[in-house]
Amino acid sequence: MEEISNYLQGTCMEMCPQEELEMREKEKLLHILEMIPGTENSKFPKANRNFVVKSFSRSAAGKAINRVEHLRPPEVLLKTVSYLLFDVINSDLLPWYAVYDFITDRLMAVRQDMVVQNISNAESITILQPIVRFHAYAAYKLCDENVSNFDPVLNNSHLQESLKRLLYFYDAYNDFLVNEHAESSTCFDYLMENRPEFEALYIIFNLGNEEALRRALIIPQKCKSGLKYHTKRPKLSKMLSSFLFVITMNMQINKKIACSAGCSSIIVFTRNQEEILMYGSISEVAQDSNYYGISSDDQHIYFSRQTFNTSKAPVSSHAYNAAAIILTMLYNLLPLFEGFTYLLRFMLDKLIDIFETSETYDKIIKTLIFMGQLVVLFFLLYFIITTLMIPILNLTVFFVNKIFSLSS
Repeated sequence: MEEISNYLQGTCMEMCPQEELEMREKEKLLHILEMIPGTENSKFPKANRNFVVKSFSRSAAGKAINRVEHLRPPEVLLKTVSYLLFDVINSDLLPWYAVYDFITDRLMAVRQDMVVQNISNAESITILQPIVRFHAYAAYKLCDENVSNFDPVLNNSHLQESLKRLLYFYDAYNDFLVNEHAESSTCFDYLMENRPEFEALYIIFNLGNEEALRRALIIPQKCKSGLKYHTKRPKLSKMLSSFLFVITMNMQINKKIACSAGCSSIIVFTRNQEEILMYGSISEVAQDSNYYGISSDDQHIYFSRQTFNTSKAPVSSHAYNAAAIILTMLYNLLPLFEGFTYLLRFMLDKLIDIFETSETYDKIIKTLIFMGQLVVLFFLLYFIITTLMIPILNLTVFFVNKIFSLSS
């Protein structure tokens, strides 16, 4: 095990020290989630001793935070984190942002006890992993909450602080095993199996930060494959899927218009036409339909060749719709180029790995794999250029001509 200096060793085996529990009960400082149900509105609410959790308090003059009877050992800290993130988090007594405030305060107290006791790297990793996940989840769940109820900047501060400490303990634990020439064990694999997830999280929450980029380049090789899975591959897949969906959708627009106009009579849903033709509202669909002599209501459009007025000039709003389609296509091309950047970086990593390989047999195998990946990349580029780029250019030219013809 790692060598621990002469730091304090906590002796409090409960989630809250007895002295603090009595003080908070006497001073009516209990949180509603810590009270015995039914006593919340009484003059002196009673504490549920199984649910009271030590609150965070800063060190101040005359107030010590290093009394061993107030410090919880690692196993109690882990029990506290599990209680907060498995039981309290699902409470329906309060809005979720209020539950978040309670949990955040108690987790700060947990981290404070960790620092004072300087607990081991393995124990720190086990405790900090769920804390980081909690703050990352809160950033997502409460992103639309009013700032008076949830402060995203403060939550990000807690997230970054916990995440950086977790990464520090990952490095320290890994260095300890390397220096001691210890072999990989079940414990090591358990503690390190989630490391790529948190390394990826650090990069995602610090995009554009040089320190985060440097770290991604120097982390152990065994973490990089997992790191790519958690960051690059899902992102690239999502970007390509989004790109192909937008192009496919846009190329179907004129076909649907032609089918609708070619029938002698047809009834279609107004809502569908609003979505397909990218109108702002159903009222705009009805307005343009009436302009061409096509009857409609809130539910349906009644196309009829007999009533369709072909002498009407095209409505000017269609020019703006065509321009919006072009801008949408161009905007969705940007992630594709970013995806190519990731692919090039991936190939460069492979090439560097080949040069760093000392064994001749391994170098030959990696070179053959690299050549195969180059062939796949070539065909992918060929497919995108011939199948996507050329039709996009043709479609863009068509819409540009349409804009000028409609606007004139």
